[in-house]
Amino acid sequence: MLPSEALNAARTKLVAFEQSFPPGYKLEIGGEKEERRKGFLNMAIVIAISVTMILLTLGVQFNYAIKPSIVFAAIPYGMVGALEAL
Repeated sequence: MLPSEALNAARTKLVAFEQSFPPGYKLEIGGEKEERRKGFLNMAIVIAISVTMILLTLGVQFNYAIKPSIVFAAIPYGMVGALEAL
């Protein structure tokens, strides 16, 4: 069983247990879930920087602002073709 599946199975009991705490106390879940959240946050930052840098590079190469957006608009079609080829 994956850790995320075990956490989802125990979530209802954990919420009920947390509600029995006195005021001022709370339950925090760490471990693998926290590390996964940090990893996805870092990945989102890297993807945003990468897309920005690619757009700037294409803009410099084409000397025009619309042409890079045309290239980016073709990306979904390329993904569909790649998935179909697989």
